[in-house]
Amino acid sequence: MACAVGSSIGKAGTLFQCSSEEAEELAIGMAGFTSYAETVSVYGTESAFIDGDDTPWSKAWLTSAYASRGIKMRCTSGAAAELLMGFHESKSLLYLESRCLCLQRAIGAQGTQNGGIDGAPLASSIPGGVRELMAENLIAVWLDLECATGNDARHSESDMRVAAKVLPFNWRIRPYLFWLWKYFKIR
Repeated sequence: MACAVGSSIGKAGTLFQCSSEEAEELAIGMAGFTSYAETVSVYGTESAFIDGDDTPWSKAWLTSAYASRGIKMRCTSGAAAELLMGFHESKSLLYLESRCLCLQRAIGAQGTQNGGIDGAPLASSIPGGVRELMAENLIAVWLDLECATGNDARHSESDMRVAAKVLPFNWRIRPYLFWLWKYFKIR
């Protein structure tokens, strides 16, 4: 019932779906029925950092509770998540995502599910959005987080538009791929 109410009413003070799901996952994990927690959502905005169930304090507590029972946990974040919800606070997508990734590392999460799985079409429609998706994955690797990226999400239903977004990046690395192929073929 709480999930149904929370998902349909976007109002402060109302129990949101995400917090009730995390509470249920924690109860199942504490009972010893699972060894992996579903991804815990993290947002990079200031309002999420100071209020509600998405504060760094609550996420750190949740992570330590999972870890105390040996439950592996990943956090979820991704480009354009805040933009999709309308709470981006006029910050860049990469800034918000880098805050999320640093928070995930700080609270002790084993990995991240990022890459804008839900937000990839929106992120890639913005100038420099595909570069942002690549950059957030690079930051996750630098922070030594296991990555379950969603870069295979379709940017558009049009094959022509998908190719137009991806081809320039593939074209730039073509000489290096040719060199690697030639180097290993000779050896």
